[in-house]
Amino acid sequence: MALISQNFLKTINCNNLFESIKQYPLFWIILIGEDSNILEDEFDNLLELESIKNNNMLNVVTTNFQFNDLIITDIEDIAYEFLFLPCPNGNCQYLSFLDLNHAADRKIFDFIETQLNNKTT
Repeated sequence: MALISQNFLKTINCNNLFESIKQYPLFWIILIGEDSNILEDEFDNLLELESIKNNNMLNVVTTNFQFNDLIITDIEDIAYEFLFLPCPNGNCQYLSFLDLNHAADRKIFDFIETQLNNKTT
């Protein structure tokens, strides 16, 4: 499970990130930001190319949350998709790639962290 912010991708090459994360058993990639639909298309293309070598990539789902001004319902929806939808095998590793210097990404991170802290207590 990977949560990838458009703001983070401004700081790194998309292909390099994909090379790093494909080593994990992915089943869902959530892309967020103002133009996340474009990012989703890019990742779909990368997954399709990778599936020639690795059939598991055919099963990876991509989705995006596009927003201009992040509001609390956006944050809740993103956190729900990322944290609470069940993993297919019940055992997931969660990867998040956020730019914590960006206000919207920081709000999402803080909300997810709060949810995780509430879940463990």
